[in-house]
Amino acid sequence: MTESGGASAAGDILAQQRLHSLANHLQTAPAAPDYQETLTVVDNRTGKTHTIPIRHGHIVNASDLAKITAPGPLPGPYPAPAVEKTATSAEEPAAGGGPGLLIFDPALASIAVAQSSISFVDGEKGILRYRGIPIEDIAKNFDMCQVAHLLLFGQAPATPEKRREWQQILSPAATPDNMASLARLIFSLPTSGHPMSMFISGLGAMSALHSDSNPALSSSGHNYFRNNPAEADRQIERILRQSPVLAALIFRRCKYRAEGASIEATMAAEAGRLSPAEERTFSEVSSAQAMASFTAQKLIDEPLARDALAAVAAASSHAQAQGWDYATTFLAMSGLGMGADRSLPPPEAFSKALDLLFVLHAEHELNCSTSAMRHISSSAVDPYSAVAGSASALYGPLHGGACEAVLRMLEEIGHVDQVPGYLEKVKRRECLLMGFGHRVYKNYDPRARQAAEAARDVVDTLAALADAGPKSDIAGQTFDAERIADVRRLAAIARRLEEVALNDVYFRDRKLFPNVDFWTGLLYKALGIPTEFFPVMFAMPRLAGWLSHWRETVHEKPAGRIFRPRQIYIPGGTVPPRFE
Repeated sequence: MTESGGASAAGDILAQQRLHSLANHLQTAPAAPDYQETLTVVDNRTGKTHTIPIRHGHIVNASDLAKITAPGPLPGPYPAPAVEKTATSAEEPAAGGGPGLLIFDPALASIAVAQSSISFVDGEKGILRYRGIPIEDIAKNFDMCQVAHLLLFGQAPATPEKRREWQQILSPAATPDNMASLARLIFSLPTSGHPMSMFISGLGAMSALHSDSNPALSSSGHNYFRNNPAEADRQIERILRQSPVLAALIFRRCKYRAEGASIEATMAAEAGRLSPAEERTFSEVSSAQAMASFTAQKLIDEPLARDALAAVAAASSHAQAQGWDYATTFLAMSGLGMGADRSLPPPEAFSKALDLLFVLHAEHELNCSTSAMRHISSSAVDPYSAVAGSASALYGPLHGGACEAVLRMLEEIGHVDQVPGYLEKVKRRECLLMGFGHRVYKNYDPRARQAAEAARDVVDTLAALADAGPKSDIAGQTFDAERIADVRRLAAIARRLEEVALNDVYFRDRKLFPNVDFWTGLLYKALGIPTEFFPVMFAMPRLAGWLSHWRETVHEKPAGRIFRPRQIYIPGGTVPPRFE
């Protein structure tokens, strides 16, 4: 969004934001002591009747249920849950002598563990809001920097001056303190390692590199950030500023050139550190394992890390001078979408598409990784360690691997003519329809429509580049007409698949609508991002959401308690044997 063309629309959105924020505050405010709604429970074991308050229309406190106790001790070593008096629990003491009711919900599907005003999801209606603002309006009017400010502080920067100031604060910079140490760490890891493992390692290393703000090393202990809120915000800003640099370094570390040589080989050859014989060896290497081994012997050295950091620093400095946004700066630092003249920005469709994906993936309530953030944050750990834990949860294929699965499915279908036959196989349960349906959304994922439009723009840009000549130097590598045609082929399959499935009563009745992952993988592929790098691209914008939850726990009143779920002990349970 430009400052001139979008100022009026942004002003309307900001006004709407304030109204939504007020509405959210009223909705999440603590209920009055005299509860009008209650749940009456008759315990058939004892004949007693219990009245349980219902809060906010559909919430009961687990501590209230724990007051319903058995008439006596249960047989076997089963735990008796401690009944804790909380600000919202009933006042009467537990009675009965036996253990109270324990709620068993292994995946926490029906358990609420936090009160938050950061985001709202209504899966039945297909609604997603950030701080009360519909995601459709967010995507149309805000860029990633503004969204980060909105999630963290409750509103977007209110004036163009504030917006420029905030963009300057978050502008990815490869020259801050300790970035050289981070570069050496990344370049000490084998290229055969997964990029997300490197990203998690880098986030964890930041905790050691910035130990001056570690509660474990402070006399304030767990109250360190609560007593120093400005320091908490400073660490948040540092993470958001340095994480794209970390990702760009990893991209340069792991990316293989189209001809099979790694980026380290290219950089070293350009610097003149490889002999002609060594350069020939690289050109002859065919397997990733052999390449990783050769790289470990020849190229893991400090000069390479310095060169990579210098390249990233030059790109970030130029981007900052040109006023490029968060997404465009990452593209430049990684060499993605850049032509032969690196002083020029990547195609506008590329920058807008990546910024949109960042916005759409910034926050999504208490999913697996955000729940992990809340859990970890309850111990009052530093934010670097907390986001490393959240990123680890995202790394799992059940959470961050859906985009890759969609691409594999499109490749398996192969051609638009095969779409009807593939969907018939889905109906016969012979294969899965990836990118359709969602654990939360029982309607069209509101993010999917935005991603679909961006995919069309990027594919059209690629088509124009293909028509312009036989080869186009984009996305950090040579994209010839054949490769562009491959992206266009997959996009055609995706559009046909969506069209046919949405008009098929079988999928409509089962509420199988496209989700955001259906288009995200295709967009990343079109931008030249390899599939193994997708989780890193997912994690970068989600940092804003994770850190918003971390910040919310820091300022929680009264102070939150450390998470301590209960278990159900099964004596003599089956133990899997050691497998060989």
